[in-house]
Amino acid sequence: MLLPYCARLRSSGVRIVLASTSPRRRDLMALLLPAIGAAAGASAAGSAGESVGVPFACVPSNFAEDLPHSAHASAASYAQATCAAKAAEVWSRVADRADVLIAADTVVVRDGVILEKPQCQ
Repeated sequence: MLLPYCARLRSSGVRIVLASTSPRRRDLMALLLPAIGAAAGASAAGSAGESVGVPFACVPSNFAEDLPHSAHASAASYAQATCAAKAAEVWSRVADRADVLIAADTVVVRDGVILEKPQCQ
Protein backbone atom coordinates (compact mmCIF):
# COMPACT_ATOMS: atom_id res chain seq x y z
CA MET A 1 0.00 0.00 0.00
CA LEU A 2 1.31 3.44 -0.86
CA LEU A 3 -0.68 5.26 1.82
CA PRO A 4 2.34 5.89 4.09
CA TYR A 5 4.14 7.55 1.17
CA CYS A 6 1.33 9.81 -0.12
CA ALA A 7 2.45 12.93 1.78
CA ARG A 8 6.05 12.44 0.66
CA LEU A 9 5.01 11.85 -2.95
CA ARG A 10 2.74 14.91 -2.90
CA SER A 11 5.37 17.21 -1.40
CA SER A 12 8.22 15.88 -3.55
CA GLY A 13 6.58 16.82 -6.83
CA VAL A 14 6.99 13.31 -8.22
CA ARG A 15 5.32 13.14 -11.61
CA ILE A 16 3.32 9.92 -11.94
CA VAL A 17 1.93 8.62 -15.23
CA LEU A 18 -0.70 5.89 -15.43
CA ALA A 19 -0.25 4.21 -18.82
CA SER A 20 -3.98 3.77 -19.25
CA THR A 21 -7.25 5.63 -19.56
CA SER A 22 -9.26 2.71 -18.19
CA PRO A 23 -11.79 3.79 -15.57
CA ARG A 24 -11.05 0.56 -13.69
CA ARG A 25 -7.34 1.34 -13.54
CA ARG A 26 -8.14 4.84 -12.27
CA ASP A 27 -10.24 3.18 -9.55
CA LEU A 28 -7.26 1.02 -8.63
CA MET A 29 -5.09 4.12 -8.39
CA ALA A 30 -7.64 5.56 -5.98
CA LEU A 31 -7.21 2.46 -3.80
CA LEU A 32 -3.42 2.74 -3.91
CA LEU A 33 -3.16 6.50 -3.51
CA PRO A 34 -6.22 7.70 -1.56
CA ALA A 35 -7.99 10.90 -2.55
CA ILE A 36 -7.04 10.56 -6.20
CA GLY A 37 -9.72 11.23 -8.77
CA ALA A 38 -8.90 11.01 -12.44
CA ALA A 39 -10.27 13.47 -14.94
CA ALA A 40 -12.96 12.06 -17.19
CA GLY A 41 -12.46 11.80 -20.93
CA ALA A 42 -8.71 11.60 -21.45
CA SER A 43 -7.31 12.79 -24.73
CA ALA A 44 -4.74 10.87 -26.77
CA ALA A 45 -2.06 13.12 -25.28
CA GLY A 46 -3.15 12.16 -21.80
CA SER A 47 -5.06 13.84 -19.04
CA ALA A 48 -4.21 14.97 -15.58
CA GLY A 49 -5.61 13.31 -12.53
CA GLU A 50 -7.42 15.88 -10.41
CA SER A 51 -6.33 15.32 -6.89
CA VAL A 52 -6.04 16.56 -3.37
CA GLY A 53 -3.77 13.55 -2.94
CA VAL A 54 -0.98 12.60 -5.33
CA PRO A 55 -1.52 13.99 -8.86
CA PHE A 56 -1.03 11.79 -11.91
CA ALA A 57 -1.52 11.88 -15.66
CA CYS A 58 -3.35 9.24 -17.70
CA VAL A 59 -1.63 8.49 -21.00
CA PRO A 60 -2.95 5.70 -23.22
CA SER A 61 -0.55 3.30 -24.90
CA ASN A 62 -0.32 3.20 -28.68
CA PHE A 63 1.14 -0.33 -28.62
CA ALA A 64 -0.77 -2.63 -30.99
CA GLU A 65 -1.08 -5.42 -28.38
CA ASP A 66 -0.56 -8.09 -30.99
CA LEU A 67 2.13 -10.28 -29.48
CA PRO A 68 1.86 -13.91 -30.61
CA HIS A 69 0.28 -16.05 -27.88
CA SER A 70 2.40 -19.05 -28.89
CA ALA A 71 5.61 -17.19 -27.95
CA HIS A 72 4.65 -17.30 -24.26
CA ALA A 73 4.57 -20.29 -21.93
CA SER A 74 1.65 -18.94 -19.93
CA ALA A 75 -1.06 -16.32 -19.90
CA ALA A 76 0.83 -14.54 -17.11
CA SER A 77 3.96 -14.38 -19.28
CA TYR A 78 1.92 -13.03 -22.19
CA ALA A 79 0.29 -10.36 -19.98
CA GLN A 80 3.67 -9.36 -18.53
CA ALA A 81 5.23 -9.02 -21.99
CA THR A 82 2.29 -6.97 -23.25
CA CYS A 83 2.45 -4.76 -20.16
CA ALA A 84 6.19 -4.20 -20.62
CA ALA A 85 5.70 -3.27 -24.29
CA LYS A 86 2.87 -0.85 -23.43
CA ALA A 87 5.00 0.71 -20.69
CA ALA A 88 7.99 1.11 -23.01
CA GLU A 89 5.84 2.79 -25.66
CA VAL A 90 4.31 5.26 -23.20
CA TRP A 91 7.67 5.92 -21.52
CA SER A 92 9.20 6.79 -24.91
CA ARG A 93 6.71 9.67 -25.08
CA VAL A 94 6.66 10.86 -21.46
CA ALA A 95 10.16 10.22 -20.05
CA ASP A 96 11.01 13.92 -20.13
CA ARG A 97 7.97 14.80 -17.99
CA ALA A 98 7.46 11.77 -15.74
CA ASP A 99 9.29 10.23 -12.82
CA VAL A 100 7.15 7.14 -12.27
CA LEU A 101 5.23 5.10 -14.83
CA ILE A 102 2.55 2.61 -13.80
CA ALA A 103 1.34 0.14 -16.43
CA ALA A 104 -0.73 -3.05 -16.38
CA ASP A 105 -2.37 -5.53 -18.70
CA THR A 106 -5.33 -7.86 -18.39
CA VAL A 107 -6.16 -11.00 -20.34
CA VAL A 108 -8.95 -13.50 -20.03
CA VAL A 109 -8.11 -17.20 -20.17
CA ARG A 110 -10.57 -20.03 -20.61
CA ASP A 111 -9.50 -23.65 -20.69
CA GLY A 112 -5.90 -22.53 -21.16
CA VAL A 113 -6.70 -20.34 -24.20
CA ILE A 114 -5.89 -16.62 -24.05
CA LEU A 115 -8.99 -14.66 -25.08
CA GLU A 116 -7.46 -11.19 -24.63
CA LYS A 117 -9.18 -8.43 -22.72
CA PRO A 118 -12.76 -8.61 -21.57
CA GLN A 119 -15.05 -6.60 -23.84
CA CYS A 120 -17.26 -5.44 -20.97
CA GLN A 121 -17.11 -5.15 -17.20
